[in-house]
Amino acid sequence: MTPCTMGFDLWQLWIFTKEGQLKSDEHQCLSALKVVHTSNQWIVQLKECGEHQMEYWHYNGYYRTFVHTLSGYCLDEPLEPFTKETENQARVPTVRKCRRGHLTQQWEMIRVKWLPDSFLA
Repeated sequence: MTPCTMGFDLWQLWIFTKEGQLKSDEHQCLSALKVVHTSNQWIVQLKECGEHQMEYWHYNGYYRTFVHTLSGYCLDEPLEPFTKETENQARVPTVRKCRRGHLTQQWEMIRVKWLPDSFLA
């Protein structure tokens, strides 16, 4: 994660599909994977979409949280603190136990109207 810029930058655009995938483009999905040989440790990854269970999320509009359907955990901010020294480094979000009203787990969704595919042809 990096600070947002003003305006509309495609590299900051995420799409939440009606199927429940969070995509950075049409081929990359945000997923959470359970770490092997751990009781309940999960890592967040950006991987090529393959319609695997680890790619699906539920958005709770009331609490503004993304809940990973497989783990039941909420999408949360990275563990690394944001500092002046790290402001230009990409930081990886985490999944953690959902904490109602916790600001680090709240995500704002803005509806964007896409042009139909036939418009580009």
